[in-house]
Formats: sequence, structure tokens, C-alpha cells
Amino acid sequence: KLNWLNAEHLRKKSDEELLSLLKNEIIHSQFSNLNFTDEYLMMVINAMKERVSFIKEYLTKSPYFFTSPAEYEETSKQKNWNDETPSQMQKLIDAFSKLENSSKEEFEKALKQVAGELNVGAGKLIHPLRLAVSGMSTGPGMYDLLSILGKDEVVKRIDTAISILK
Repeated sequence: KLNWLNAEHLRKKSDEELLSLLKNEIIHSQFSNLNFTDEYLMMVINAMKERVSFIKEYLTKSPYFFTSPAEYEETSKQKNWNDETPSQMQKLIDAFSKLENSSKEEFEKALKQVAGELNVGAGKLIHPLRLAVSGMSTGPGMYDLLSILGKDEVVKRIDTAISILK
């Protein structure tokens, strides 16, 4: 009940207050040596606002916004990563690399186009893609996550996942 109450209290705070609290939390974390723009942190706040009860959970529940995944969730790996996944992810790299605008809509359009070319449902790509870019099976909307991280970071993370998750 206290967690719920704290979550409600947090959601009532203004974006500016949340930004200040998050910056303070980052200063006292393993990410203290990294610099993030206010604009970037506001996107993270908006993506995660409904998923956190405490400020520290912005870092613990979504570390992928602050650093590339160092490991990949085992259950998701077993469920969503198979022999054909690396070639499918490579096709996403090719499509994402051509994006001029890394908006949610552009990522979604590119993913659906690749899914169509591969004759698979979008979900067949979304789950391994989420694992590749976040190392986790949960989080904010996939296209929100991609647009916040940006094209270059997304492409780099997919490429890393392909080489690690062989």
C-alpha cells in the first residue's frame, strides 16, 4: 500500500520536480560520470512515469536508458532468440540505418516493413529487438524506447546483441 501511495505522490509532481529528483539520483549512482541532457531525461521520465513508484526505479527498472545492456535476461533469450534471429535483426539494422528521422512512427514503419518482407508478424521481431536494445523483456512501449535511444544507439546495440547472443 505504501508503494502505491508513493507512486501516486510521485505522479503528482511536476516534470521539473521529477527532473531535479532524477538528476540528483543519477549523481549518486553508478551513472554519475555520464552526462544526459534535460531533454533526454524528460523523455525517460515520460516513458517510465507510470511504471515507477520511487525515483530510484528510473535507474533500477530501466538502466538501459543510461547504459548499454551488459547482460541479457535469460528467460527472454531462450524464448525470443533463435537461429534465425540474428539475420532478422541484421535486416532491422539495415532498415533503421536508413532512417532520416528516428521518430516512433519511423521506427514502427521500418519494423513493420521488415516484418512484411520476412513474412512474419511484428511481434516476432519486437521481442528479440527489445532484448537486444534493453537486455530485458519489459519496459515502455517499444517504439518509445527506440526513439528515445536514437537510431545510432539502437543500431549499435542490435549489432552488439547479434555478436553476443549467437
